[in-house]
Amino acid sequence: MYGDAGDDLLAGAVVYGGEGEDTLDALASEYSPIFVDFVSGEDVITFDVTASDLALSEVTIVNSPPGATYPTPVELRVDGFVVEEVQGGGPVVLADVVVQTGGFA
Repeated sequence: MYGDAGDDLLAGAVVYGGEGEDTLDALASEYSPIFVDFVSGEDVITFDVTASDLALSEVTIVNSPPGATYPTPVELRVDGFVVEEVQGGGPVVLADVVVQTGGFA
C-alpha cells in the first residue's frame, strides 16, 4: 500500500507512507507488516487492542545496530504472547508506538 503526500492511515503487508505523518494500523494489517519508509518522530505504529488486553499489553522493540539496512522488529505482546509484529524500515523508539482501545475515529 502506498500513501500520498499527506498524513495517511495505513494497513497492509508492505506499506509506504510517503511524505507526512503516517500511522500504521498494525492489527488491521497482515501479520508482521513491513512499514518500509518509517521515520521515527514522524510516523506512528498503532496497535488497537480490547480493553481487557490493554493492561496485559507490552511493546518490545529490537533496534538494529547503527548502519544496519534491515527492518526493526516491534512486537506487541499480550499476557506474554506475541500477537503482532511490525517491521519498521528504520529505528523505532517507544514514543513511536501507541497501544490503544477503541479503534480509529
